[in-house]
Amino acid sequence: MENASTREENEVTREEDASTREENEVTREEITPTEEEHEATNAGNASTRKVNALTNDIMA
Repeated sequence: MENASTREENEVTREEDASTREENEVTREEITPTEEEHEATNAGNASTRKVNALTNDIMA
């Protein structure tokens, strides 16, 4: 009887683990930036570097 109960608990755990893996995959897809987002970030970073360089020149 105890073995049967443990087997049932193990099956439930396997199902929960599978569900969690699926949820993790969905989360990864949701938080992974698109190519367009990467490009926008890179452009923003380049603009920030230019502003910083100009600010440094002014402060020098």
